[in-house]
Amino acid sequence: MKYVSKAGLIGFLLGLLIIVSGPRRIIAPNLPARLNDASSGVYADLMEKLIREGHDQHYLRRIYAPDQNIFYQRLTRINIVQRERPEPYRRMYSQQAVQSIRDFLAVNEESFDTCEQKYGVDREVIAAILFVESRFGKVSGDNLVLYVLSSMALAPEDWNIKQLIENLDQELPDLSPEERAEKIAWIRRRARVKANWAYDELNTLLQLRHTHRIESERVKGSWAGAFGIPQFVPTSFEAYAVDGDENGTIDIYTVEDAIASVANYLYRNGWRGTITREKIRTVIWRYNHSRYYVNLIEDLAEAVSS
Repeated sequence: MKYVSKAGLIGFLLGLLIIVSGPRRIIAPNLPARLNDASSGVYADLMEKLIREGHDQHYLRRIYAPDQNIFYQRLTRINIVQRERPEPYRRMYSQQAVQSIRDFLAVNEESFDTCEQKYGVDREVIAAILFVESRFGKVSGDNLVLYVLSSMALAPEDWNIKQLIENLDQELPDLSPEERAEKIAWIRRRARVKANWAYDELNTLLQLRHTHRIESERVKGSWAGAFGIPQFVPTSFEAYAVDGDENGTIDIYTVEDAIASVANYLYRNGWRGTITREKIRTVIWRYNHSRYYVNLIEDLAEAVSS
């Protein structure tokens, strides 16, 4: 009987999921009949929970109307089985990337001067983060964040777990009963963790309608629910986004606000005065919990400043 390790399984499934060309939206996915009923829809239970939380029921009934439901089935699967790999980060490092960051620093020198004076965060690190996150806004994502998070919030539902198990059985048919049970248990745990996280982010995104006049249903971003040039998730936006150009509006799709928001994020997470290399790495890790990401940002920042 062939044995497949947990790491091997996750890497295999992730590779299978992300090799497919660009993310796609699924309208009216293959779900149990009651969830496709015209009077409820896939998000019926989620909508009622949000209404109980105090959100505007008229708004929610509009964005979750069954004929407008968008369920990101494939992206939800990716978010559940996601595990970092070094290759995507390694491919981002190049002399062209270094030059792009230098050009960005030159064009936005005034904004970086202001932020460096206010927050004390190295401009090269800020610029490297903005490059890696979205290529300075050129690839910030075209998925509707509201539905990315809503889809993820449904990850532990029986019909979703059933689909994941079917995929597991198709791709790894030689697992022993014990191995299969272990993988299924891991999938269920992971789905619950991602769903709880997504619900908190969704709750915050809906609140941004009132705190920052953001039209929640129109926000576009990544497969993971992050948006804008710095790729903030809603809770990060609420906590760290600032008005860099002082025009009275926080808009992280603008360069000035994106630069200032990343500077504020790093400052608030421990970048203070004279700082050691190890402390810098810790602060960057808080921005993205990946050692490969930290290494890339560090390498790009050092190359740009050399």
